[in-house]
Amino acid sequence: MPLPRQGDELLITIFQRANISEVTLRSLNHCRIVWRLLFLSDMVAANGHQIELKFLSPPMILEPAEFDLNFAEEHPSQEDWAEWAAFWGRFTYDGLYLESLLGKWVETTHRKWEWAYDATNNIVERKTEEGVAYYSRAGGGRTRSETIQVQMVSYNDGRALSGVPCSVKVLDANSICFHSFGPPLALSPAEPDDFLSFLKDWGGEWMWRNVHNERQNLKWVVEAMQEGTAIWVTDGSYNREVAPKVSGAGWLVYCT
Repeated sequence: MPLPRQGDELLITIFQRANISEVTLRSLNHCRIVWRLLFLSDMVAANGHQIELKFLSPPMILEPAEFDLNFAEEHPSQEDWAEWAAFWGRFTYDGLYLESLLGKWVETTHRKWEWAYDATNNIVERKTEEGVAYYSRAGGGRTRSETIQVQMVSYNDGRALSGVPCSVKVLDANSICFHSFGPPLALSPAEPDDFLSFLKDWGGEWMWRNVHNERQNLKWVVEAMQEGTAIWVTDGSYNREVAPKVSGAGWLVYCT
């Protein structure tokens, strides 16, 4: 997967560069996997300036998953979480600020941004299962640089977020502290028009050249695989000594 933000890094790369022991590395990975983290941007606030404090502790049991990818189940110990928090304390400045800020989004991210900020109307949006809830600033409420927002209204009509990603701290069921907002997310690539185009997007275009299908589409392949009636036969040849840059392969799918 490409790095989602400018200045981004894989967390495992950061761990390896830190020259830590294998024991510490295992502790960090236990906690990373529980949060389903891959990149630094997965745990950094929307503005790209600092790590969000919540990621230094175990996720809440009832908290919705913030990432699309699934990871193996892990059960970090209290010592693992202490090592995890200590590592990021050493990695950042006071307040969990990064040495180098993250820039704009350049690729799609597997992080699901639940909150967005509509700068035009100065409103915070929250994506719900049915639609969007809207929050506005409470009169006079302010915690240092964070403004307190309260829910005004919620629409259950399937609408999408219209603002840019933002970071908040949830205070209760109807109020939040607004922290910061960042650049818009990178747009997902357009969906392929057909299944063969989808396959070519995965690379290895040579495999899909000269494909002959006796039917109108490839739906029968899916059905044959689901029903267990598909037979896939493949063969190829390669002789490094005779022709190191030449090879051949062919395949056939048949439904019984």
